[in-house]
Amino acid sequence: MSFVARLTDSNWARPFLNMPLDILDTVSVKASFGRDGSSLDADVSAPDVVWGDRHFKRVGAKVRTVGDMLSVDGGFTNMRDEKVGTDIGLKLSAGFDRIAAQISLDNHAKAQRLRGALGADVAFRKTPDGKTLALVNFNKSRFHVGDTLFMVHPSTVLYSKNHLEVHDFAISSGSQRVLVSGTGSDNANDSLTAHLSNVNVNYILNLVNFHSVKFSGAASGTASVKGLFASPDVTAALRVDRFKLIEGRLGTLRANVGWKLSEGQINIKGVTNDTIQGASGLIPSNTFIDGYVSTKHHYIDLGMKLDNTRAEFLGTLCSSFLENVDLRGNGDLRLWGDLSKLNLTGDIVTDGMMTIKPTGVRYQVNRGKVHFIENEIQLPGDTIIDEYGNRGLVTGAIHHRHISHITTDIAAHADHLLAFNTNGADGSNFYGKVFGTGDITLRSRPGTLDVNMNVTPTKGSEVVYDITSTSSTSTDDFISWHDRDAVAARPDSVAMADSADAPDIPTDIHLNFLINVNPNVTMRLITDKASGDYITLNGHGVIKANYFNKGNFDMFGNYTVDTGHYRLTIQNFLKRDFLFQQGGTINFGGDPYSAAINLNALYTLASVSLADLNIGKSFTSNNTRVDCIMNITGTPASPHVDVSLDIPTISSDARQMIYSLMNSEEEMNQQVLYLLAVGRFLNQGRNNSNLDNANQQSQASLAMQSILSGTITQQVNEVIGNLTENSNWNFG
Repeated sequence: MSFVARLTDSNWARPFLNMPLDILDTVSVKASFGRDGSSLDADVSAPDVVWGDRHFKRVGAKVRTVGDMLSVDGGFTNMRDEKVGTDIGLKLSAGFDRIAAQISLDNHAKAQRLRGALGADVAFRKTPDGKTLALVNFNKSRFHVGDTLFMVHPSTVLYSKNHLEVHDFAISSGSQRVLVSGTGSDNANDSLTAHLSNVNVNYILNLVNFHSVKFSGAASGTASVKGLFASPDVTAALRVDRFKLIEGRLGTLRANVGWKLSEGQINIKGVTNDTIQGASGLIPSNTFIDGYVSTKHHYIDLGMKLDNTRAEFLGTLCSSFLENVDLRGNGDLRLWGDLSKLNLTGDIVTDGMMTIKPTGVRYQVNRGKVHFIENEIQLPGDTIIDEYGNRGLVTGAIHHRHISHITTDIAAHADHLLAFNTNGADGSNFYGKVFGTGDITLRSRPGTLDVNMNVTPTKGSEVVYDITSTSSTSTDDFISWHDRDAVAARPDSVAMADSADAPDIPTDIHLNFLINVNPNVTMRLITDKASGDYITLNGHGVIKANYFNKGNFDMFGNYTVDTGHYRLTIQNFLKRDFLFQQGGTINFGGDPYSAAINLNALYTLASVSLADLNIGKSFTSNNTRVDCIMNITGTPASPHVDVSLDIPTISSDARQMIYSLMNSEEEMNQQVLYLLAVGRFLNQGRNNSNLDNANQQSQASLAMQSILSGTITQQVNEVIGNLTENSNWNFG
């Protein structure tokens, strides 16, 4: 007899068969029976069904029987949600009191994927007293947990009613190993013992589905269970190396664990040992742990006494704005609550160092108080100290919902405190070092961090804006020396990074500065990295700056120059320092590259011969001071530079006579450039006579001497200035 059935609806069968089955896609069954029922050949396919509250897809099985032999080859997917499920497969053959089976599994989980197969042969026998005995021989098998390969080694297990014998059941992966041996029965004197070596604690917690708070480390030791089939009593003595709580290192944990199944409670008592760097050298660090985990009531209560304990777990809780946390704590903490609603309460005192991530400043904390209450960590008023010994006061709180969904509201008052310290190593074109007096607030929410600074800079502050890296990695000159007919293309916007090349940074960071600028802070604009050209300014004004790590950097306000200088390289060879005159302005209206510039800079040549101008014998022996003047207007993206010169020490008539020789912009530019490059006036005379050729050769010789003299003089002054840290001396 054979038949084929296709089922598209199960409603008709429920009243008769009392099955909680819903068919979501056609189920097909094919079956053939041999003569006298001596054989069965059946195929079942159910693409999409629901049984009770469980959803299964791709259910399929092939069943064959011949006489006393049975074979099954099938599998199904147990759906966890609409997209992801666990694939389970079974291959089985049975007959003559023997079963050979292989079970495969793949949970397709992203966090901790489990996949592999386990094979075993089972033989059934009768004991002399008539009990049925199952002899299980596990075959060599493999499975993966995440990216780690585990081996199941061949072993033997015997089972009869209320009696289990295990002979060297072992699972290993590299240095990780679990070996189980012994006897489990209803006799309190029989015990099963597991020997653990370097087993990842995460694997153990995943097996018992404990994810309420994160522990990690490598566990070694022994665990035994007595009275397995009566009143199980589990005891363990464990050592956990590299033990961590919430990603914070605690050293080596040594713990005694006891579990009575009847009480449904795991009792834990242990201590962590470590050594940390103190002010006078290495000091011991210990954490004493005493408490329990109730599996019956889904509850945990662990008391922790901190004795110079690493407090890195605070850095994990505040990872949105803290990094390189090197704190140690003393005091008492309690981890307690329903396993789905944990809390930390207690009081600790912290010492050590930590870095504020968005501002780049590392602070020292001495005897800082931290108060833990339900769903909140309070900072009642702790002093922070920068690397120069300056102090600030921090207050605020870190909020959480059962040690997750961390938010922060912190305020700091600074008194000449280092408040900002970045060097541009991350590719940012805005960086610097700012000491300030004022107030700073930090507010973090999931996925976002806002830092607000309202400070008045104090001595030693410098803010750098690199205008050469605003649009590309190539070097652009602030002033381009080119033919008058050439067109220099300039970028027209400030883009922090091309969207295709921007790094994937999960947190949105907003830095908002309100800076009451004064001459204590130096503003430095890097105009050409290759040549080392830059502008430094000291002045006053109120500047508001906004920085977004995934967007732009904007500045608003008016800046008035008191002093400053412009290091300028001419044709990649000659370096000249222009001094900015008081009263110049920079008006920021958003994009710093579009700021309105109105600056006036001066380069003075102390002694220039007027003889090169050939304007009369009365000028041949005159050497005088000449000021080369640069007027910079426009924007950093498109600067407009006008040059001129002034000779303040001669009469107005003589000055007018000299100006008359430079009656066009081109001639003025030519003379200024020659003065900057050579330190002399350019002789405009044109004659092919041998005498003039000799004069020109003489002038070329003098020009070279001037270049060498000016270059050496500048280098000597730079060396002396660096040695004396005094710019009042000038040697020629």
